[in-house]
Amino acid sequence: NLVSLNIMDKPDLNNFIGGSGVYMDNVVLRQRMRTMDYTGVLGLGKISPYHNTFIYLPKGTYEASHPDWYSNFGTQVCYTAHGNKEEYNLMIQTVFEKMLEEVTTYNLDIITFTMEDESRCCNCASCKAAKAKYGADSGAVVEFCNNLSDKFKEYYAANSINKEINILFFAYYCFTEAPNPSVVQCRDNV
Repeated sequence: NLVSLNIMDKPDLNNFIGGSGVYMDNVVLRQRMRTMDYTGVLGLGKISPYHNTFIYLPKGTYEASHPDWYSNFGTQVCYTAHGNKEEYNLMIQTVFEKMLEEVTTYNLDIITFTMEDESRCCNCASCKAAKAKYGADSGAVVEFCNNLSDKFKEYYAANSINKEINILFFAYYCFTEAPNPSVVQCRDNV
């Protein structure tokens, strides 16, 4: 005789996004593995939710007047603006304004600022100093996204808007290693 069992397996992660390739390309496999595609988690606006730093900061528009916004390889943004505080603040403001338009137009509560699909990150003196300070290249990304988070919170508070935005970023290639949590941590909405 077989014993009748009612077993439910609940994964530790509510929403898992498999990487590109077989999990994303095969819907049946994706469902069996309980994974979601990016749009099921991130929602969609006009701006792509992945590899979008150059969509927010197109090189053709900004590189000539704001070269510090881009890595010394030109394949990623420089998350420290090469140490130029004025340019860094303008970079944050530019991304924030575009994100705010996206969030408002499409009523989003999740938005991304995701690295380009390139293995190298900026190795300018300021990024090297940030890596030493945070213990990983990703520390500058976390700090950048935290500053975007602060902009949203300030804007919503000043305009009496009861809303919270979650900001996501990709952490792979040179950004895989987490920064030292005693130096920098993601805000609760990053």
